[in-house]
Amino acid sequence: TSCKGKPSVALNDSFLGFTEDTLPSLIINIIQGSMHHNICTVDILSNCKQVLLDVMPSDAIARCENSNFAKIPDNEDELESIIREYHTQTYHFSLVECLKHFWPNFFQLASFKCKKRDFLNKTPRHLAIMTFTSYTTDILPIICTEELSMTKVKLLRIGTFESEKLLRSEVESFWSRTDSREIMLMQCDTKLHWQQLVLTREIMVDAERAYLNQTDQRPKYQGIILHLQRFNKASAVAGRWELSYLSGWKQVTVDQLEGKSCDLDLLMLARTKRSLIDLSLHNYQGKHLVIESLCDTINSQLSWSFRRLHYPTSFITRSKTL
Repeated sequence: TSCKGKPSVALNDSFLGFTEDTLPSLIINIIQGSMHHNICTVDILSNCKQVLLDVMPSDAIARCENSNFAKIPDNEDELESIIREYHTQTYHFSLVECLKHFWPNFFQLASFKCKKRDFLNKTPRHLAIMTFTSYTTDILPIICTEELSMTKVKLLRIGTFESEKLLRSEVESFWSRTDSREIMLMQCDTKLHWQQLVLTREIMVDAERAYLNQTDQRPKYQGIILHLQRFNKASAVAGRWELSYLSGWKQVTVDQLEGKSCDLDLLMLARTKRSLIDLSLHNYQGKHLVIESLCDTINSQLSWSFRRLHYPTSFITRSKTL
């Protein structure tokens, strides 16, 4: 994205977890997954776009129409297709919607039908969920829904373990046949815990591999919730936390874990350039829209927005003086 000829947002802010290894590992993964298919360059490019779309935050999609790519007339149809496809992916807007989409068999949804996905997007055993929700947020009430009870989920935080032994013991207890829980979610602050992340992933995968070697095992899945900060310049100094597409972890962005799918409806409505009155009153052409109004959204999200602001040190010092 650019503004007056100058880049305004880094590439890894538009594609979360993007590094110089992302595209090579993604292409290799696509080719390896299609060993028994005659896949052409066009198909590889199409699959790359699908996967990269999964790691884009909603603000990156909003900036697409102001990008250099959008200024080229020949790209108009493709840009519209990308934005339209993103707006159908409700799993970007809440943790529950994400788990419903990728692991629907754990939800008591009689009418839910899992969409057919290509070989890259088949039901993943490992999820890496990147989010801007704070690491200190209690996600227990977020996932305590009617469809998913806490008897099925085990929640862990990397920062609570004082040693590798304790971490390994807790992970292996989930992957034992006596544990009735079906999903394990590990929370990680990428700025604080990047050094422990690789080891944690290996421990989780090793425990799963030992479990799968047993007979009559129940289906279980695990995920890592990676808490990020927007436009954090210190992230490059802190260390590398990003995952390769050859690691076996399905990567997806969920802007706010506590979000709601109706937030997407409001964004779609706003993009169609409806009037501010329509958005505020959630009404359009005399029809009542079954979404949260702009007014309701501002009231619920304004305090969260102020908490996410990072004020410069000079401002904080001056405020204390006043």
